[in-house]
Amino acid sequence: MSDINFKIEGIEDFESRLNQISRKVPDGQEKILRKAGNNLKKKCKEKTPTGKSSKHIKDQYKLSGISYDRDGMEIKLYNESSKLHLIEKGHKMVTKSGKEVGFVPGVKMVERSFKEVEQELPILIDGWMNKMLK
Repeated sequence: MSDINFKIEGIEDFESRLNQISRKVPDGQEKILRKAGNNLKKKCKEKTPTGKSSKHIKDQYKLSGISYDRDGMEIKLYNESSKLHLIEKGHKMVTKSGKEVGFVPGVKMVERSFKEVEQELPILIDGWMNKMLK
């Protein structure tokens, strides 16, 4: 029976590179999350209609800091306007006497923006991964 010997060269370099990448992963995840959050905020502002009763709503979008829990990390988009839900989801039109005269459909600017960012996220992640592996 004959012995077969083989030698893998460069394994130390590969191992060193993997260690570098694993140290950069948490920072990269935070950057992607912040970028996605900022994209969402920007898209929501662009899609939010302005009118006499809603002109300041655009300026009230805010991002929270990144929070961590056992499931991962998250960033929250919020708006302090008391009228945002009416514009997003729609509302009844009511006269001063309380009579319902119609319905104003929702603009769904947050929902639509979220879907757009959700579709763009794989591109952000791919770009980050390609950068990491160079």
